[in-house]
Amino acid sequence: MDNSILGKRSYHEITSVVEVEQKGDIVQQPIIVEDIDFSDLNSLINFNRIYNLYYQCLESRNDSLRSQCVKFFVKYHKYKFIHYFDVQGYIKFIVDVFFDPEFNVFNNMSSFNCRAHNPTIQHIYNRIINDKRKRIEIYQKCCYFTKINRLEYDLNDFYNKLLSKNIDNENTVKHQINLNDREIQLENNSNTGSDSIVINKESKCILQDILLDKIISFSVVNLPTFNIKYKDVEIVLNIALVSKKIFKLVSKYIPNGYYLRGPINLQRENCIVQSPPLFFDYESIKYIKYGESTDRTNQLFSRVDEFHISSDEYDIYINDGVERFYINDETFTDNEDLCYRKSIESDRYLPHLPAMPNLKRITLIKYYGYESNYSSFLTSICKSTPSGDGRGIEQFKIDINKDWNSAPDFSNLDFLEPLIRLHSNTLKSIEIKYEYCRDLDMVILLEHLKDLIPTMEQHSYSFILHANYRKLKRVCQEDDKDRKVYQYLLNQKIKNNVKDYSDYSDFTNDDEDEADNINQ
Repeated sequence: MDNSILGKRSYHEITSVVEVEQKGDIVQQPIIVEDIDFSDLNSLINFNRIYNLYYQCLESRNDSLRSQCVKFFVKYHKYKFIHYFDVQGYIKFIVDVFFDPEFNVFNNMSSFNCRAHNPTIQHIYNRIINDKRKRIEIYQKCCYFTKINRLEYDLNDFYNKLLSKNIDNENTVKHQINLNDREIQLENNSNTGSDSIVINKESKCILQDILLDKIISFSVVNLPTFNIKYKDVEIVLNIALVSKKIFKLVSKYIPNGYYLRGPINLQRENCIVQSPPLFFDYESIKYIKYGESTDRTNQLFSRVDEFHISSDEYDIYINDGVERFYINDETFTDNEDLCYRKSIESDRYLPHLPAMPNLKRITLIKYYGYESNYSSFLTSICKSTPSGDGRGIEQFKIDINKDWNSAPDFSNLDFLEPLIRLHSNTLKSIEIKYEYCRDLDMVILLEHLKDLIPTMEQHSYSFILHANYRKLKRVCQEDDKDRKVYQYLLNQKIKNNVKDYSDYSDFTNDDEDEADNINQ
């Protein structure tokens, strides 16, 4: 097994198959595997454990458990897209299952729906096209091989590229020979007493570390937009690749809050990043390699104190193309667009992250809250983040939006309960900003907060609500709990100097109908 791909295993597995005799037949009992859950289709760590388990069972020839791993892979990816997973690890598994020695294991891929992404399909196809077995028929269907005309092995193109490479090599050799002849001629001239030409072919200048350190500090630290603009990363990498000595000196100037832009291996000597990040944007989840060990994955998140995520919900009902441009530009079927829009609302769309023990700040933008998936994702973070002994979430910020049709009627706020109950001891601020709110939004907010008010009043953190307070007051029921929540939020508004908020429509007919229904 390739340790560079799979890494060290940090969990114990029991992979034996227990068979019992029942009414004369052999019945295969469920296989017990510790720390692995074949029903958990969200956890990234759980997925990587099962991913690794497949390769372990390939060595031990455990066909039954390997089949379970393949079935899990198929189910796990049904609602997931390449912007949130390791594409190379995805391709590797698909190709390796194609060559699995047991056909019954391979046949589990017959229900697989590969992402209809042109470069991914091309890569899979190129890696298995030379196989002579009939298995290609299944992949022709599940990986769309029959749908793309250009998926053909062009022998002439291959030889043309090979010929071009040979010509380049030949020209390089001729150039080197000419240079050598020139050097010999110059040397002969000097030996015959003619006017000599001195050529310094190699000049070595060894600078002390302290001087190099000064030069690098001016080049790297003074970058005004470092960690934000891609061009700055290019500058840093170009400096680092000059030599091993400079590489080591540059690496210490990479700030702790760097933005993860690619896979990293903190154990490798030639990794420019020497410590886990303090900031993690959810877009970077695709850089966590499939098959990464639990220890390494946990290490990557061990220092994260700020987490940021931007919701994809805008793409669900928009009419003029999705923001994930590759869905339209690099796929070959309209079904992929429809599948993407539908998947965003699925509870299996977002891979769930491992625990972030030092997490302090969470930001979610472009949230709509049509369904419960993003709320469930936030809940999993709140529950997995330790609270106590100085650890816990301190700041939480969320922007809540409506689409072009003023939908949804209300946004899911189920994450508020675990956030407040588990982290009130460390919370410093909660900020909720409604770009536009309906009466039902305020009703749902009151419902979530009325039982949490006693906990909230015991602590001094800020609860900053950007919303229409006229609507909030209007939907208050004639009971003490609603009025108490409203008064608490109003006091917080005054205390935190929150400006008066007005919707683009303060009071619509729909809102009036909602208010009438609420107060009946």
